[in-house]
Amino acid sequence: IDKMKEAFEEELRRAVSGEDFEKYGLREDPFLISKKSHFFNRDDEKKILPRQISRLKKANTEHIAITGERGIGKTSFLNQIIPVIEKFRELLGYQKIYFISGLFEFESKFIKSAALLEEVVRKPKERTLFIIDDLDIIFNRYSEAVFVLREIESIGTWTIKSFQDLKENKKIKLPNYEELLLKPLDRRMCKSILKSRISSSFKNKREEKNLFDDAVIDELVILSEGNPQRLLSWAQQFFTFMIARNFMLGDISAFSKFRESYKIPSSEEIIKIYDSLTDKQKEVINIISDKIEITSNELKAIFDIARSTSVEYLSTLKSKGLLDVKLKGREAVYYIPTDICYILDNKKEKYEKKL
Repeated sequence: IDKMKEAFEEELRRAVSGEDFEKYGLREDPFLISKKSHFFNRDDEKKILPRQISRLKKANTEHIAITGERGIGKTSFLNQIIPVIEKFRELLGYQKIYFISGLFEFESKFIKSAALLEEVVRKPKERTLFIIDDLDIIFNRYSEAVFVLREIESIGTWTIKSFQDLKENKKIKLPNYEELLLKPLDRRMCKSILKSRISSSFKNKREEKNLFDDAVIDELVILSEGNPQRLLSWAQQFFTFMIARNFMLGDISAFSKFRESYKIPSSEEIIKIYDSLTDKQKEVINIISDKIEITSNELKAIFDIARSTSVEYLSTLKSKGLLDVKLKGREAVYYIPTDICYILDNKKEKYEKKL
């Protein structure tokens, strides 16, 4: 027990002191995730959002819902745009702009004290904009309080599922809204995030070296499914694995051991499954890749086959791990998981380059 305690104390000392990073020539953890992390530039979304903001009230729009899966960068996106909105407050025609950073601040300003809400209600002629992060979490806890704000112009962040559930709930009357979807990042952007994080963390630029092989970066990008937080989380887990096993280079050999430890299927295994498919099964995969998702009835119409045959095609591909399924109403909808899409798209790109 004493030896275990001593070993734990030594590992804790190394972790806290930064000694773990020093042996790699790093001054800090390259993959640390924080609320202030600016993962990337959302160029398309930054062009769309100003037009949506200009349509608030003018087009009878009261709410802009910024949607995306958890970890996709909704908070980071807000952190980038809020200073710009505040800078152009007068041009936009707002007397007041309030930013609510999440559940705790909402509780502080609207639940424990109604002073802010009373101020807004008391001055209805003052044009006010509320920007609310994690509005989905707030709504789940305080739906009635959120509805008080429905007449006030607002921008809020939601997960895709929570906002979709809200739209489908016939008991709830939503304010007029526009939706801005933050999509998964492409492979190029994900690679750029990892490489820039690693590069900027080295103490001495002249001694800068590759912490991860390019092949490992490709694997991490696939695991991320285009989600920046997931990307950094997997990279951090692999780097921690390297430190624990005393691997000085994150090469594909080290990553294979990491995969075995976490029981993660490799891209080679996925490609092997794809290559073993019949021509018709590959055609089904290509059709779903183009259409994003498909039902058995839609596949039946495309191939002019019996519905039982189309169900068999889809079920077989799902059993092989190449498809997943979700319910829309009472209908089963099949789609290719994002990580599988990344692997198959990468295979297609390499094939086209050879041609």
